[in-house]
Amino acid sequence: MRKISRLMLFSICAIMILAPGCLEENGGPDANEEEEEISPIDDLNFKFVSIPSGTFMMGSHVMVNLRLEQPQHQVTISRGFEMLAYEVTQAQFEAVMGHNPSANVGENHPVELARYEWVLEFIEKLNEMDPHHVYGLPTEAQWEYACRAGSTEHFCFGNDTARLADYAWYKDNADMRTHPVGEKLPNAWGLYDMHGNVFEFCSDYYYYYPDDPQTDPSGPPNGTHRVIRGGSYRDIDMDVRSAARQGIYLEIHPFMGFRIIRVEA
Repeated sequence: MRKISRLMLFSICAIMILAPGCLEENGGPDANEEEEEISPIDDLNFKFVSIPSGTFMMGSHVMVNLRLEQPQHQVTISRGFEMLAYEVTQAQFEAVMGHNPSANVGENHPVELARYEWVLEFIEKLNEMDPHHVYGLPTEAQWEYACRAGSTEHFCFGNDTARLADYAWYKDNADMRTHPVGEKLPNAWGLYDMHGNVFEFCSDYYYYYPDDPQTDPSGPPNGTHRVIRGGSYRDIDMDVRSAARQGIYLEIHPFMGFRIIRVEA
């Protein structure tokens, strides 16, 4: 009886070896397993961080360089989003667009001299590459909210300008050039270079602030200048504050860069 059992066992094993597909056909563990999808986005080495919804005071209560930072007003960001931890690098821009317009060349430096239409084309290509997310520029409100990361002071870390060099490349320490992204300390939400290095485009047209509370503001419907935020490597400390804002006509700007946000499609 023992010999028959061994023979039967041998036969069963042989069938399994000779017919490896039988497990899948009979509902085995690999029957419905799909190959893991690899997105072209993965090759760009993007690092996104989650930004929660919330409410903050946008703008500044002090008048600095007539940057139209007043009135300070309450803004609610009703939906969380993901923001790129770093400014878009030259390597990432060139991989998508096929050219590098930057003057301070370095693959891990932020892309600069970026025309606004190039930024929109870059984002359009990302949306074609990744159907699972919707990519875009942050609104001005999203940008300041993310930059502050809960801070109510001039900078993401407070008001002490003696600490600014730990977080930013600006006029006092940048040697009049860009630097690789991510070399300074991040803010509390894991975002790097929100102060200095290069200006960053927002999606809004530049205009006066309202004085009443806002929810998910996106700026005026039209205009001639786009909002830029964060200051650059050639700006003084007060021009790289969280609330500092400028507007730029839609042309090449030598200190311009950008970072992107995304939400699930």
